[in-house]
Amino acid sequence: MKALGLLLIAAAAFAADGPWISLFDGKTLDGWKGFRGPADPVWIVKDGSLAVNREGVAGTAGNGNSSLRSIREFGDFELEWEWKNAPGGNSGLFYRATEEEERPQWTAVEYQLLDGGAHPDGKNGPDRWSGAAYALYPPAANAKPVTVGQWNKSRVVARGSHVAHYLNGKLACSFDFGSEDWKKRVAAGKFAKWTKFGVPVKGHIALQDHGHFTAFRAIRIRELQ
Repeated sequence: MKALGLLLIAAAAFAADGPWISLFDGKTLDGWKGFRGPADPVWIVKDGSLAVNREGVAGTAGNGNSSLRSIREFGDFELEWEWKNAPGGNSGLFYRATEEEERPQWTAVEYQLLDGGAHPDGKNGPDRWSGAAYALYPPAANAKPVTVGQWNKSRVVARGSHVAHYLNGKLACSFDFGSEDWKKRVAAGKFAKWTKFGVPVKGHIALQDHGHFTAFRAIRIRELQ
């Protein structure tokens, strides 16, 4: 009876997780807006994907102000999406980002999306490669992107302080906000000067414009209990 009770409790906990919600309808920017302002014109919908494309568009790229963010906020969640870069491309996805700071990277961890073989940042170390928690935790050796220009599948699971990144079905990295290891890594890098970095327990999903073509599709999320 005790074992049955535990199974029922576990089943109830699983059932309490929310349904999958599509964050992109494949046709419009509904559900998204610019970070701390209107959406930058670099964001387009093309062939069923949400893409950042700077061809013929003036402006400053890569400073975070041209990022696109979800209107909804999420705390504990499971997020999946597909993405591809152009050769030499650099982009990222932020989660639990808040607008209390000027740029999403000042509060939120970045899931890195990089053509590490061609973009210069790839030479700065594996914690800059695709699947990494940017400049903090490198991806596992077997978690690799596919050929540049083809679609990758990524996943983030965030429950409380624990977060895991997946790339193409492989665990890329995992960590715990506030752990001694986390504090050590944050203090050793550029994040140390951003006092609210990694602090929010709820925030927006944000897609980065870093001046390169990157496309996103099949973006869906479910809230975890």
